[in-house]
Amino acid sequence: MAGDDGLRRVIGFTGGLAVIVGTTIGSGVFRKPYTLARDVGDPATIIALWVVFGLVTLCGALALAELCSMLPHTGGVYVYLRAAYGSAAAFVFGWLYLLVTTPATNGALATFFGELILGLFGVDLARASPWAVPGIASLVVLLFTAANLVGARMGSAVQTLLTTIKVSALLVLMLVSFFTPGGTFAHLAPAAGGPRNLGVGAASVIWAYDGWIAASLVAGEVMAPERLMRRIIIGGMLVIATLYVGANLGYFYAVPVSEMATLSGGVPQRIMAQAFGPWGATLIAGAIMCSVAGALNGNILTRPRVPYALARDGLAFSFLGRAHPRWATPWVSILIQTVATVVLVAILRDFDRLTTYFVVVEWSALLFAVAAVIVLRRRLPDAPRPFRTPGYPWVPVVFLAGTLAGLVAIVWGEIDRPAPNYSPLWGLLIAAAGFPVFWAWRRAANGAAAAAGLVLAAILGAAASGCATHRAANDAAAPPPAAPPAGFALVWSDEFDGPSGSPVDATRWVIETGGHGWGNQELEYYTDRTVNAQLDGNGRLVIQALREHFEGGGVAREYTSARLKTQGRFEQTYGRFEARIKIPRGQGLWPAFWMLGADIATAGWPRCGEIDIMENIGREPAIVHGSLHGPDFSGGNSLTGAYTLLGGEAFADGFHVFAVEWEAGTIRFFVDGSLYLTRTPADLKPGQAWPFDHAFFILLNVAVGGSWPGSPDATTVFPQTMLVDYVRVYRRV
Repeated sequence: MAGDDGLRRVIGFTGGLAVIVGTTIGSGVFRKPYTLARDVGDPATIIALWVVFGLVTLCGALALAELCSMLPHTGGVYVYLRAAYGSAAAFVFGWLYLLVTTPATNGALATFFGELILGLFGVDLARASPWAVPGIASLVVLLFTAANLVGARMGSAVQTLLTTIKVSALLVLMLVSFFTPGGTFAHLAPAAGGPRNLGVGAASVIWAYDGWIAASLVAGEVMAPERLMRRIIIGGMLVIATLYVGANLGYFYAVPVSEMATLSGGVPQRIMAQAFGPWGATLIAGAIMCSVAGALNGNILTRPRVPYALARDGLAFSFLGRAHPRWATPWVSILIQTVATVVLVAILRDFDRLTTYFVVVEWSALLFAVAAVIVLRRRLPDAPRPFRTPGYPWVPVVFLAGTLAGLVAIVWGEIDRPAPNYSPLWGLLIAAAGFPVFWAWRRAANGAAAAAGLVLAAILGAAASGCATHRAANDAAAPPPAAPPAGFALVWSDEFDGPSGSPVDATRWVIETGGHGWGNQELEYYTDRTVNAQLDGNGRLVIQALREHFEGGGVAREYTSARLKTQGRFEQTYGRFEARIKIPRGQGLWPAFWMLGADIATAGWPRCGEIDIMENIGREPAIVHGSLHGPDFSGGNSLTGAYTLLGGEAFADGFHVFAVEWEAGTIRFFVDGSLYLTRTPADLKPGQAWPFDHAFFILLNVAVGGSWPGSPDATTVFPQTMLVDYVRVYRRV
């Protein structure tokens, strides 16, 4: 039977429940435990976050159930926004959904799915082809698109299967967790230092709950929606919240928070491997893949219904409102969404920034959607409402207050990074810009031209805002040392204040000299001249690499540069070590911010240990590397990882903050506040030693040439400079 929207009503209670549960439960409940343990650190607070935002989301679901019973049409939130606030608000939401938020979210899920598949087959992502993950991600998107093109019944059936697998896996994981040898509820005791980084914690939990509106988007395809939709939404949210809280209680019962914070490979994998050996970890990894696939399939199934409804109401290209004559699915909207997703996967590859960027926009829209319950109670008091929100108006008010607090936490957490990230604010500005575009649409003689202009403006606006965010962060003044990162106290720093042309502070730095290749076949001679290392008078250190003939120490070189170290001046075990740096560019350049063990004179290298906080080689302008070297894992066999900038940017275009957070048994690497690599002794091979539990000193240098970067060529311009805004060292408190 077809509904008023032209789509067949084929989804029953089980299929609808699978849509909301399967779309919401994706990667969050499996990936976030490690993140929350690391960043929040207090078990009681972490459980409270899951409970509180579960209740907040349930309040939103109760309000949404009233709207679904009142307006059971395809498009969900779009329909409610239009009814409550008019066409302009619905127009902005629909276009953002089609062109930006949905492709970004689907791309992130597909990319993670690709990483899981490669990991399942033992492929090292750092050494894999750069197109391996995007290729797998695009293929997965195309497969699920095909399943959903042939009908909502097929898509719903796939969703039901995947949801059954993921829910079963979570239940098994919970059961195994509570029977883990050595497990105890004492692991839930409050941490001595209390919680930290609550904004980051709130953002993690909110992301895990994202997707709960999915069932409303297919209300036009649900049988007897006035009766079933409220059961689907409320029942689905109760299942989700129960699974989330139960799983996290199990995690903490089985693993203490201090150990959980080191399990970058996954808390579920650790629990299952302890219970069943390697095959247990493989089994749960496969279940996580099904979980991510279920969330992705749910998005592909539900989200094209928004532009479909938009077109049916005359607010977009009419072809977006076409239903397939045989399968009765919004096939054009599905295909356009898929093309946009594949393009984003191929071009951007890393979607963490876009996820944060547009989750803020989407949840801001949810604020207005839930508030529509209040608006429509006043505007349409006599409209039929088969289900009425219990506890009105306090239930929707709880959602509005809790969600607003969560969004503020996310935005503030991004702005409060060492290099502020203003991208969520840019996302909100792009959304607001849709209103004047809508008015132009209404007044334009050529609606198609206006639509094309909107599409182009949305795409260019997203790209430009991302670049502007980087530029704003790069050009901003360095944060004062009086405001250390949460949980740390500043113990040493150099802000490089001093007159222009003056040398570095000799009480803080030792200038190394020599040109013997430094074990890497480097081509430069490091000098102690101010022409190679000096202060610029604006609070920055300038390390300059020159092309010039220089003789010293019995060798002659055609390049000079500088290498500074704190050996004998400052050395520390553990803490946060960070620097704000603008690196040079060009083939053959090799800038670095790194550390060596203070016992190098007696232990030698690599037994002393080496921590490379940031290395870049000129032929990779958008990539920096973080690495650990030690006995039997040095040079090309080091423990390494890479961070890549998006959108064609280069690290030499502006300043970036590079940091490590180092504690007993764990070293974490960050770029601009984003964690991209964690290493622990568990990453070592049998027989290898972990040489990172003693004092280290800091080094800054710009090498020229060497076995890794290769030599400069005709494209390399000299002089090249590395600007260092500050170096700061903190100790955890």
